[in-house]
Amino acid sequence: MRIPTFLFVFPCLIACQPGNINVAPLADAHTAVPTALATTTPATAPKGIVWQSSDGGDSWVDASLGLPDSISVVKLLTNDDQLILASEKGVYRSTVTMAPAVPVWEKLTGLDGRMHSVFPGKSGLYAFTADFNLYQEMPGTGMWQLALDYLHGKIVHDVVEVRGAILAACDPGIFLTKDQGKTWKHVGEQGIVYGLLVSGNDILAATAKGIMRSADGGETWERTLTTTGELARFSTLNGAFLTIHQGEQTWGATFEAPENRTSVVRMSEDGGKTWRRMAENLLPAQRIYDLKMAGKYLFCNHTKGVSRSADGGKTWELVHPLSDEYRMIRISVVNEMVFIVEAMGGC
Repeated sequence: MRIPTFLFVFPCLIACQPGNINVAPLADAHTAVPTALATTTPATAPKGIVWQSSDGGDSWVDASLGLPDSISVVKLLTNDDQLILASEKGVYRSTVTMAPAVPVWEKLTGLDGRMHSVFPGKSGLYAFTADFNLYQEMPGTGMWQLALDYLHGKIVHDVVEVRGAILAACDPGIFLTKDQGKTWKHVGEQGIVYGLLVSGNDILAATAKGIMRSADGGETWERTLTTTGELARFSTLNGAFLTIHQGEQTWGATFEAPENRTSVVRMSEDGGKTWRRMAENLLPAQRIYDLKMAGKYLFCNHTKGVSRSADGGKTWELVHPLSDEYRMIRISVVNEMVFIVEAMGGC
């Protein structure tokens, strides 16, 4: 199973200004760019950018060693035993060892500037940059190359590899290639597709209208969930598919402004065929952004910080409050260790 760690709120790619980006120039799509790992150890103490808990949230230690003193985090994801952090200053990676060791971050050099997103790949990490180009690592070479030429200029939200095929979630829709990008075809509905999840033979796609499902490798799709809210999370939890939507109006309920509506959490335990809604009284706050399991605890990040529950959501305890100057926390779990990043949110 591939479990991507999508951002709680997708980057507003059009509205954000890319700023200065220093992506190494390529002669053509097959020219490689050196990007060997280079450890950057700051002269001063870490600045509390990334926090780690190895004891279920009882205590937190600074896990920012190797990161710049100031950095705007775009995405935090896990890839096996690694943490990947995308930012306006490039991509950073750390290998997570056994607790209580704290990881050291290494910058992937040669691909500098603002990153809009990163995605795991079987043949190397994908990076989508602010100039709307998609790059991929060349395993074992310490280099990058432009990848999947057909997608250049499109806003790419996710890339997954499924049984020899590649699926890309973009603003125009889902695109499928079975010959490593030589030929492509548009599959499914037109419109923005925010993310893709793969579990066994099931592929799910999160769109602006809800969730689509494919059981034939992405060739054909059917809609299994229709929603009206803004997608905040699309991932898996304990083997089930998970969606979190914000601002969704419930039929028959008293009208409320979207920003005042409670988050709607749904789960599917049958490969995305049917969905059930999680009771609102099991949520620690009105607006939540993610749910993660780490050991015996269920963790939730929300508008007030990070809370944990030892009884499946019946009761919650705030274990990491959100700083006043921030609006969002991103959360990842590796080997039952919890990692969080405070971010400004939005762009």
